[in-house]
Amino acid sequence: MREMQKHKQAIRTFLKLSMGDEELAMTLAHAQSGRLAFYSCCCLIGMATIREAAHAPRPELLSPIFSESHYNLARTLAGALEAEAAFRSIVSDGKRRRVLIPILRAEIKRRDLEKKAQEVAAQELVVA
Repeated sequence: MREMQKHKQAIRTFLKLSMGDEELAMTLAHAQSGRLAFYSCCCLIGMATIREAAHAPRPELLSPIFSESHYNLARTLAGALEAEAAFRSIVSDGKRRRVLIPILRAEIKRRDLEKKAQEVAAQELVVA
């Protein structure tokens, strides 16, 4: 179980450091659709650069992953290699999605709360 916690933390770190809000939402939708898979250029890390792709999120490998420039770009992002290794170590795509979906939801919620706190702080500065 301790190993799974390490994997989850590597994924959380990657999401915080390298995935924008829009990509986070797209990744959640891709995972919820049941289409997010490890052997795809639109895997967890590939979704971080999906806007640079010349295609919509893919559920499976249609071409060699390394021929997809957005996937190669994603591999250079902070925490990407660690997150990819963690994602790979989870035994199946179904389990990967079951682990990832709550992490994605939690990160979206964390960001929403952070934005609200910043708005409140900004309002307090205006009032003061």
